[in-house]
Amino acid sequence: MIIPWGTDAPIYHRPIATVAIIVLNVAAFVLFPSADFEEWTLELGGGVHPVQWVTNVFMHIGLVHLIGNMIFLWAFGIIVEGKLGAFGFLAVYVAMGVFQSATIQVFVDPGEARYMLGASGAIYGLMALCLIWAPRNDLYCLVILGFGLRLLVFQPEIPILWFSAFYILWEMMLSGLNGFSASSAMAHATGALGGLILGVLLLKLDLVDCEGWDLISRMKYGRTGTMHRQVERKPHRSFTEKVQKKV
Repeated sequence: MIIPWGTDAPIYHRPIATVAIIVLNVAAFVLFPSADFEEWTLELGGGVHPVQWVTNVFMHIGLVHLIGNMIFLWAFGIIVEGKLGAFGFLAVYVAMGVFQSATIQVFVDPGEARYMLGASGAIYGLMALCLIWAPRNDLYCLVILGFGLRLLVFQPEIPILWFSAFYILWEMMLSGLNGFSASSAMAHATGALGGLILGVLLLKLDLVDCEGWDLISRMKYGRTGTMHRQVERKPHRSFTEKVQKKV
């Protein structure tokens, strides 16, 4: 079991929105259990329901499902919010959740599934954003391995590039093996696709400042990123401030 809990990526904004979304997910799990509010989950094969594109992202089917998603939401959310600020993070998070949910409900063969729910699609979107925006930074992880009655516990620092790439490619492979029908793997892969598209778009529009250490700059200027070019250092601005400047 791998538990990511922190990062060495620069955090320019406090994770207010990340914490708020975690609290909202926990509250929804307690107050609106999915078994009693099935109409808020993502219905498959029953038409298009835009409200469900948002509501299902905040619902979970069990405690393990919730805790696992919230751990990953924290680890990758603090990186993305650290670059965008609270309002930018909220906009990006909801947009990726809606993209993943809408794509699954409208275009994907439901197969045997009738309903889907959970934050993991949007979280895989965050994972993809981190892969593009902070590939050279590390995740602080807690790794627990069981060997019979013995547990081996250690705390490696894993590069975001390799961590995210492994998880995303694994889910894409599983999606293909399932015939790209509705499944958790397909939700994860679709969320990651939305994150990849959005990550590149925000970079191209100069709405996120990665200080030259993003994946595109690294591929263009070499392994050492900004060391190959002069980068003008500017005061870090949030996503909202950058949008206002553009307007």
